[in-house]
Amino acid sequence: MESRQTRGRRAERHGDAGGAEAARGTGPLIAFDRRVITFLALLACCFTLFVALDLNMSSIGRWDLVVPPPGGCYPGLLLGEPREIRRDEWLVTVPFVFSQAEHGYPLENRSIGAHADPLLISVPVRHFSALFRPQNWGYFVLGVERGFSFYWGFKIFALTASFFLLLLMITRNRFWIALGGTAWLLFSSYIQWWFSTTIPEMLTAFSVLAIALAYLLVSRRPATMAAAALVSVFFAVDFVLFFYPPFQVLLGYLLLAVLAGIIAGGYLPAVRENLARRLGFMAGALLLVVLALALFYRDAAATIAAISATVYPGRRVAAGGTVGLVRLFSGFTLVPYGEGGFPPAWSNASEASGFVFLFPAVLAALAGDVVRRRRVGPLVAALAAFTVIVGVWILWGLPAPLAKLTLLDLVPADRAIFGLGVGNIMLVVAYLGAGRPARARDRLFQVLLAMVSFLLLLSLGSSLKHAAPDLFHPYLLVAMAPFFAIVVYLLLRRRSTAFFVLLLAVSVAFTAGVNPLYRGVAALRDKEEARVAASLAAADPGARWVAYGNNTLASFLKANGLEVVNGYQYTPDLDFFAALDPSGGYAEIYNRYANISFQQPAAANTGERFTLIYRDAFSVNIDPCAPELAALGIDYFAFSYRPDPGTIGCLEPVGDYRGDTIGFYRRRQ
Repeated sequence: MESRQTRGRRAERHGDAGGAEAARGTGPLIAFDRRVITFLALLACCFTLFVALDLNMSSIGRWDLVVPPPGGCYPGLLLGEPREIRRDEWLVTVPFVFSQAEHGYPLENRSIGAHADPLLISVPVRHFSALFRPQNWGYFVLGVERGFSFYWGFKIFALTASFFLLLLMITRNRFWIALGGTAWLLFSSYIQWWFSTTIPEMLTAFSVLAIALAYLLVSRRPATMAAAALVSVFFAVDFVLFFYPPFQVLLGYLLLAVLAGIIAGGYLPAVRENLARRLGFMAGALLLVVLALALFYRDAAATIAAISATVYPGRRVAAGGTVGLVRLFSGFTLVPYGEGGFPPAWSNASEASGFVFLFPAVLAALAGDVVRRRRVGPLVAALAAFTVIVGVWILWGLPAPLAKLTLLDLVPADRAIFGLGVGNIMLVVAYLGAGRPARARDRLFQVLLAMVSFLLLLSLGSSLKHAAPDLFHPYLLVAMAPFFAIVVYLLLRRRSTAFFVLLLAVSVAFTAGVNPLYRGVAALRDKEEARVAASLAAADPGARWVAYGNNTLASFLKANGLEVVNGYQYTPDLDFFAALDPSGGYAEIYNRYANISFQQPAAANTGERFTLIYRDAFSVNIDPCAPELAALGIDYFAFSYRPDPGTIGCLEPVGDYRGDTIGFYRRRQ
């Protein structure tokens, strides 16, 4: 067995000073040298400029299609185009955020849900838990519009800084490899198409937590241990508060793999030093995390119980093995090109996005090292094991008892692609940073692996062409195989510069235009309809509205201060719907997170009071003059169309707005 001293001398002979120090357990986890500090300072300056210019990457411009401005243009759009597929962002989260701002960031907001719903979603709320959500700090300090820019800037620059530092740690301070890996993550198809979700913030919390725990485990200085413990508390709570197990479970396992690999890679003696003090800091940090989450649960328990008791989402149990090889490795094509550029079976552009999975090539190279009795670094081995286990779950699944024991039953196979994608990037980066370029005598083996990759990619291209004949151009698929075979060869040769140049050139070219660049929030706020809604909200605070017709109307009104009972609701108001359903026969329809539309019975063309449209959408078919609505205190109504005067005899226009987009009415006194 090779000793630490021998490994250190071998690393020094090869010029890997960081590896030598790691082998002795004496080197810094992250060397904050001039290059690193300069890069972090540059990111901070870019973040400040981003907020100062009031920029964001939201698809908020879609509101110009719902409530068209004069000329029907996107006045704040600088680059790209707002995406319809981002409905969960521009149609749900953004109106929730602005509704919170209009009402003073309350703990309960009936426009969002029936309970303390703001606690469970990524919106600003005046609660101690807001301290653990740094992405939302700007709302309280800078105001809602500038805070919105701060939120988007945090997504971009905090993720870049934190993941870069994490990769710097696992590569033993290889600056350019860490920078290349960070760019690879940012411009991966999956990350770009899911960027409007909480994935960037979740990855930031994961990265900082991994770094802090590593310092807590190996640092020899009590002050560093204490600081690392406090940072760990902060970002552990932040990580938990995202409440999305399909992503969190796998990131949790990836965190364990990183820590185990770092400790086994030379820092075990450091862990043993001052063990009693180290354990004390760890126990104190754990106690603070439990205390913070217990206080949070006290205020969120009713909301958690309500959402858990819904028909959808409720508690979903996932099964692995539902994603095929073609779907998993389709990221090599770097599609989708747009919202229509995906096979119909893959639902939409976001669901069809993926990663360039190179972990099989690394696994093959590691297997060759094992056969030749060469040492495989513990960190690379731990990350390789992670990719194997997650890959098995995605492609074949695990026995139900084991899936439940490991919490993988909370991770649908299609959502596990995210965790595998992040682990894949970290494995490749760790492999590149594990030593000097490969030996010349290994070239034949590496050429053979590249050739096998070429043949497999040709087979993948053929399968993709068969699955979607009109989407995947033969020239693209033919070019894909030799290109990525070269990328694989460069990876196996550990030619990191050429590897990242080629990989990033195509990644940036295909994904840089996915997200728009927008300035301000004019599409949602700077409109006559928005000003009318705000004035009506001020004239009768607390009045409850129902929006009829286009179900996007409700979200627009919420964002501008009105309390609207329909549109998207996180937890259902069961008392409200029970009053419209005395027999309880429709409870399976309305007891869910859903986008709720109200329709006049004649327009709905159905005799049913409730109609399920999709698993997260239903309509309520009821006359606005129905006595049930009057009894529930619904005195205000908005229509996205001109209602037949004969069907709204109990209503009268309110306000002096006479536009064609929205009609505002109130119940006659």
